[in-house]
Amino acid sequence: MLRDKINVILLGLKILFNLFITYLIMYKGDAGFLIHGIGAFFIGGNYIVGLSSLANITVFYILALYNLTLNCKSLTKFKNNLLIFDLILVIINVVLSTFIACTRYQMPLQDAISKYIILSVGAATVYYMMSTFIIWVRAKMQNNPGKDIDLDINNNSFSFTGKIGRCSYLITKAVILFLFLMTVFILKYYDSEYVVILFALLLSLVFSVSLFAASKRLRDINWKQWLLIIWAIPVIGLCIGLPLLIINSKQDA
Repeated sequence: MLRDKINVILLGLKILFNLFITYLIMYKGDAGFLIHGIGAFFIGGNYIVGLSSLANITVFYILALYNLTLNCKSLTKFKNNLLIFDLILVIINVVLSTFIACTRYQMPLQDAISKYIILSVGAATVYYMMSTFIIWVRAKMQNNPGKDIDLDINNNSFSFTGKIGRCSYLITKAVILFLFLMTVFILKYYDSEYVVILFALLLSLVFSVSLFAASKRLRDINWKQWLLIIWAIPVIGLCIGLPLLIINSKQDA
């Protein structure tokens, strides 16, 4: 069928392109101006910010795949395979490439980390966008998507399945705010590289939990999931975040 041929072609192109990018990063130390430009844009010249950005876009990617396959249970295994494939390549780009640069080319560790974080963030963004597009195409082509069975209220904020009520969402945001302020206080009086790394990791965790909770809350009030893109933008995202704190739960149509 034409649908199957399109899926195979898209998947084949993605695998070949992703492996080629990983090869360039590992053995050439350069994957082109596009990959480098995307990575440099996200990390802002700081590898700690880069690690945090990499974690954040990975969480966004995981949640995007989940929402795209929410009503297509037949795509669950395919989604998981794509996710594992992409994450393995990202880990290779960060860890193995840095190791090769230090041992084979005698590059200083900090320089290697800074360089390959930029390339890894840029490559991960491309990997994730391609996978998201492929999943979107396959989801649109499903004849009998079926209904997902875990859209009940699920007040576990660390899960991205189900929904979350307004009260639980408020508690989640309050706890997150408290932890964030405590970390800022510690950072102010204990300014060291380890504390900064801990702060970056905490920011990633805060973003992840907040994103999961916001996604569940959007389902609870029957708003579209693409609004998470606006929600993630600083300041502008308040136009989505504030209603999530106020609007009561709605029954499914």
